[in-house]
Amino acid sequence: MRKYELPQLPYSYEALEPYISREIMTLHHSKHHRAYVDGANAALERLEKQRRGESQENVRAILRDLSFNLSGHKLHSVFWCNMAPQGKGGKPGGAIADQINKDFGSFEAFKKQFSDAAKNVEAVGWAILTYDQESDTLLIYQVEKQNFMHPPHLPLLLTLDVWEHTRLGVLPPRLRPTTSSTRTTEQATWSSGGTWLTGTMSTNDSLRPKFN
Repeated sequence: MRKYELPQLPYSYEALEPYISREIMTLHHSKHHRAYVDGANAALERLEKQRRGESQENVRAILRDLSFNLSGHKLHSVFWCNMAPQGKGGKPGGAIADQINKDFGSFEAFKKQFSDAAKNVEAVGWAILTYDQESDTLLIYQVEKQNFMHPPHLPLLLTLDVWEHTRLGVLPPRLRPTTSSTRTTEQATWSSGGTWLTGTMSTNDSLRPKFN
């Protein structure tokens, strides 16, 4: 069985300073994201044992663990590539800028609504930007507690992790990220999302955003 792997970051751990410190990036990527990868692989192994009759574990509990950990892995994989070092991200152009202006009125209006979505996630969760081909509309929605409640066939164009450690003040002040939801949209790299939209919003895998 092929296993999930922790992806490499497209930049160094210190590349997002001063907004996110090297220590935070190292902890978040190498510890937290790795835990989701390991958890997803462990759940798959438990399912395989259950199928072979080697375990009587409740399948519902295994699938819940798989949902949580696999969602964490997939969401973080997009999240890392949505961000760029200072000077390399910012306001989008091309097809995705046109779509944002059509659906939100302006980039500033999009930033406000996306930031509001992130700020109002209950407990641990995510703010997500996606595109619905049926309605030809960009949509913002929330994922709470990370068990994936993602509408089928809608691509992940922009994700923002509302990290519980920042909210709860678990981290010492020097390690707390200064990246706000608004700052994240300003640091976002939009090229792959624009490529996806330019590809006539096709569901063909070759036209989905590669986030690299």
